[in-house]
Amino acid sequence: MAFNRRNADPKVVRAKLARIWEPHVAPLNELANRVADAEGLPHGHVPYVDPDAGGVRARMLVLLDNPSTKAEAGTGSGLLSLDNNDRTARNCREAYARHGVE
Repeated sequence: MAFNRRNADPKVVRAKLARIWEPHVAPLNELANRVADAEGLPHGHVPYVDPDAGGVRARMLVLLDNPSTKAEAGTGSGLLSLDNNDRTARNCREAYARHGVE
Protein backbone atom coordinates (compact mmCIF):
# COMPACT_ATOMS: atom_id res chain seq x y z
CA MET A 1 0.00 0.00 0.00
CA ALA A 2 1.33 3.43 -0.89
CA PHE A 3 1.42 5.85 2.02
CA ASN A 4 1.55 9.52 1.15
CA ARG A 5 0.01 12.22 3.38
CA ARG A 6 -3.52 10.85 3.01
CA ASN A 7 -4.21 11.78 6.65
CA ALA A 8 -4.37 15.43 5.63
CA ASP A 9 -7.95 14.58 4.58
CA PRO A 10 -10.28 14.52 7.63
CA LYS A 11 -12.53 11.95 5.89
CA VAL A 12 -9.60 9.54 5.60
CA VAL A 13 -8.75 10.01 9.28
CA ARG A 14 -12.36 9.46 10.38
CA ALA A 15 -12.52 6.24 8.33
CA LYS A 16 -9.28 5.00 9.84
CA LEU A 17 -10.32 5.88 13.41
CA ALA A 18 -13.49 3.84 12.85
CA ARG A 19 -11.21 0.84 12.20
CA ILE A 20 -8.77 1.10 15.15
CA TRP A 21 -10.27 -2.01 16.78
CA GLU A 22 -9.57 -4.32 13.85
CA PRO A 23 -7.87 -7.48 15.18
CA HIS A 24 -4.38 -6.70 13.84
CA VAL A 25 -4.17 -3.31 15.62
CA ALA A 26 -6.57 -3.75 18.56
CA PRO A 27 -3.93 -5.05 21.03
CA LEU A 28 -1.65 -2.10 20.27
CA ASN A 29 -4.46 0.41 20.54
CA GLU A 30 -5.62 -1.16 23.81
CA LEU A 31 -2.06 -0.58 25.04
CA ALA A 32 -2.33 3.08 23.97
CA ASN A 33 -5.47 3.39 26.11
CA ARG A 34 -3.76 1.72 29.09
CA VAL A 35 -0.85 4.17 28.80
CA ALA A 36 -3.32 7.06 28.65
CA ASP A 37 -5.15 5.70 31.71
CA ALA A 38 -1.87 5.38 33.64
CA GLU A 39 -1.00 8.99 32.82
CA GLY A 40 -4.49 10.28 33.58
CA LEU A 41 -5.04 11.25 29.95
CA PRO A 42 -8.18 10.82 27.85
CA HIS A 43 -8.30 7.93 25.42
CA GLY A 44 -6.98 9.07 22.06
CA HIS A 45 -4.36 11.34 23.61
CA VAL A 46 -1.77 8.58 23.10
CA PRO A 47 -1.87 8.07 19.32
CA TYR A 48 -3.40 4.90 17.96
CA VAL A 49 -1.75 2.65 15.39
CA ASP A 50 -3.00 3.23 11.84
CA PRO A 51 -5.17 0.27 10.82
CA ASP A 52 -3.58 0.43 7.36
CA ALA A 53 -0.27 -0.60 9.00
CA GLY A 54 0.76 -4.15 9.83
CA GLY A 55 -0.10 -3.98 13.52
CA VAL A 56 0.73 -7.16 15.38
CA ARG A 57 1.40 -8.90 12.04
CA ALA A 58 4.17 -6.45 11.12
CA ARG A 59 7.52 -8.04 10.34
CA MET A 60 9.46 -5.03 11.59
CA LEU A 61 9.12 -2.68 14.55
CA VAL A 62 10.48 0.85 14.30
CA LEU A 63 10.69 2.90 17.48
CA LEU A 64 10.99 6.66 17.27
CA ASP A 65 11.71 9.13 20.07
CA ASN A 66 8.21 10.60 20.01
CA PRO A 67 5.43 11.11 17.52
CA SER A 68 5.15 14.40 15.69
CA THR A 69 2.35 16.83 16.48
CA LYS A 70 0.56 15.47 13.41
CA ALA A 71 0.08 12.21 15.33
CA GLU A 72 -1.61 13.96 18.26
CA ALA A 73 -5.37 13.92 18.62
CA GLY A 74 -6.81 17.38 18.24
CA THR A 75 -3.90 18.86 16.29
CA GLY A 76 -3.34 15.95 13.92
CA SER A 77 -4.67 12.56 12.89
CA GLY A 78 -4.40 10.89 16.30
CA LEU A 79 -2.64 8.03 14.51
CA LEU A 80 0.89 6.72 14.32
CA SER A 81 0.95 6.61 10.57
CA LEU A 82 3.16 6.87 7.52
CA ASP A 83 0.19 8.72 6.01
CA ASN A 84 0.56 11.71 8.34
CA ASN A 85 1.21 14.99 6.62
CA ASP A 86 4.48 15.77 8.37
CA ARG A 87 8.23 15.55 8.10
CA THR A 88 8.52 12.53 10.40
CA ALA A 89 6.22 10.41 8.21
CA ARG A 90 7.92 11.66 5.04
CA ASN A 91 11.38 10.84 6.41
CA CYS A 92 10.23 7.35 7.38
CA ARG A 93 8.62 6.75 3.97
CA GLU A 94 11.82 7.85 2.24
CA ALA A 95 14.04 5.72 4.48
CA TYR A 96 11.86 2.66 3.98
CA ALA A 97 11.88 3.16 0.21
CA ARG A 98 15.68 3.54 0.20
CA HIS A 99 16.06 0.24 2.02
CA GLY A 100 13.33 -1.69 0.19
CA VAL A 101 10.93 -1.88 3.14
CA GLU A 102 7.32 -2.31 1.98
